[in-house]
Amino acid sequence: MEYQYVGKVFLEVFCNPNIWPNPYAAKVLLTVRDDRIRLTAEAELNRLVEDLNQFLESATP
Repeated sequence: MEYQYVGKVFLEVFCNPNIWPNPYAAKVLLTVRDDRIRLTAEAELNRLVEDLNQFLESATP
């Protein structure tokens, strides 16, 4: 699965869960970049989902 957003900042989220022994071990490659900086990181899929849910809960009034 892959997701890309292109605006002022480029965001790419890539994950191939088939290469991991189970979905709980899957890792995600995150890339954020603009014309001055590029940041690439790897995160556990479960941790990313938990962090996104926590962010969305805190951002919702």
